[in-house]
Amino acid sequence: MKVVHIVFGMEYGGIETMLVNIMNEQIKHTDISLIIVNNQEEKSITRDINDKIRITRINRPAGSKNPFYIFALNYLLWKRHYDIIHVHVPNTIKFIFLKAITNKICLTVHHISTSEDISYLHKYKHIFAISNSVQEDLAKYLKRKVPIVLNGIDCTNIVSQKGVTDHPVFRIVQIGRLVHTKKGQDILIEAVSILHQKGYKNISVDLIGDGESKSFLKNLVKSKQLEEQIHFLGSKEQSYIFSHLKEYDLFVQPSRKEGFGLTVTEAMAAKVPVLVSNQEGPMEIIENGKYGYYFKSDDATNCAHEIEKIMNTPTHEIVSKAYQQVISRFNVKKTAQEYIEQYKKINS
Repeated sequence: MKVVHIVFGMEYGGIETMLVNIMNEQIKHTDISLIIVNNQEEKSITRDINDKIRITRINRPAGSKNPFYIFALNYLLWKRHYDIIHVHVPNTIKFIFLKAITNKICLTVHHISTSEDISYLHKYKHIFAISNSVQEDLAKYLKRKVPIVLNGIDCTNIVSQKGVTDHPVFRIVQIGRLVHTKKGQDILIEAVSILHQKGYKNISVDLIGDGESKSFLKNLVKSKQLEEQIHFLGSKEQSYIFSHLKEYDLFVQPSRKEGFGLTVTEAMAAKVPVLVSNQEGPMEIIENGKYGYYFKSDDATNCAHEIEKIMNTPTHEIVSKAYQQVISRFNVKKTAQEYIEQYKKINS
């Protein structure tokens, strides 16, 4: 069976890093290729892709209206006779005009659908959801129930904490694109400001990631006089994150919108306590507080309250349970195998 994944770019992001791990596992069982449509590529990500995976770069300038690149994509799909065409962004279908391959195309929906996404969903015969919350969201727009294929991580590459940490400074980490309207980094900054005003001067926050909100967030930090407490580390390779997560006392995911939250599972695998907003995706991961902590979405005061509580509460028991949960339920080997089983159904 020949399978091709199509993405517009391979830059730092949850979908991209997740896809690398899944493809590297899938190549052990079937023929896997990757097509990168746009000339947006972070080499540190693509160099982690297994050498057996064929990568084709169309090198379309982002946003280009030149039809050459679309014809090039369709020509490749026609010439190579793939059995499965797996896409990860709903609007990809508008770039594929070959009717003969429509039944071979499948879409994974990685987040709660936006108004733009909705117009494309009905064009796919085969759709997968990454979580219960995404499945329930899709049910609003589709007349059928789509299967769930849970995202997975390669737990073997994540270094876990050994024993209880005892840092003089309480170290918090947040990982994600700096898009505060979705990821909510400003909520975490506001929460730290509240704690700082209460006398908690021993808090340090590392924001790992880059994006359009970087200037806004830096200005917010400056206005709160938190430059010594909050640090912008920029984008980091997956290997860096996996080896350094264990150094933190708390992982915070303050998202305003989140269909899953891959970095939450990574922190759990590193045996770091996690605090998430009560969005359905992250809440599904921590099973409503069984494997982590949560606060009211978009509420910096409640976020500060929960951080303070975690700082003053033993977390060893919940962290141990979270670790066992993630290695059993969110393992990339299971994710890759489940996709292959779904491919077989489509191809039968």
